[in-house]
Amino acid sequence: MLKNARKNKATYYFYNNLSNGDGTAEPQMDFGKPYNTIPLDSGEEKYVKLDTRFKGRIQRGNALGGTWAELQTQASNGGAHGDISLEQGCDGPATISSTCTDGKDCDTPVIGGFDWNVFVDANGKAAGDDVLWPAASVDGRKVLDTTMGNWDRTSPNQNTIRWLQGVLSQKYAYIEGGTGTDDIASANGCLAVTFYD
Repeated sequence: MLKNARKNKATYYFYNNLSNGDGTAEPQMDFGKPYNTIPLDSGEEKYVKLDTRFKGRIQRGNALGGTWAELQTQASNGGAHGDISLEQGCDGPATISSTCTDGKDCDTPVIGGFDWNVFVDANGKAAGDDVLWPAASVDGRKVLDTTMGNWDRTSPNQNTIRWLQGVLSQKYAYIEGGTGTDDIASANGCLAVTFYD
């Protein structure tokens, strides 16, 4: 399930990884070749069928800088798994949740990600230019810079890393690679992803 909880219509792009199965995932960076595109009105929710071999991401827009919902539809245990990543940028909050945790409990979802504004800290201070991605935007909105470096930028923005660690934690979304981010599993192979303003 995919939901657009933003105030405006948005198009969501699905990108399958270039390679999988060797312990690494090489993200697809050819933004002209999405696996699927789904336009959604504000508040609209839609079931999106994915191949059982899908391992990749969903993002709003088709450029670097967007928040990623990373997922695979069928892991070795037969269930779907996913998380939220801000390593390539952040254009706003997103959550990913199970629709059936263990094959029996399908009424109590497990939720990962976050639904609050990370462009403002607890004291009301807005993110400064030092944490924003210069000249990058998704749908005309400024985005937080990459925390790992990528194909467009060669090094991580340490100011963005510190900012995100202050308004969020690695438990909710990947700020830096490694461990500590909740892996959301769904026994029935279906995950629910919501993108927010």
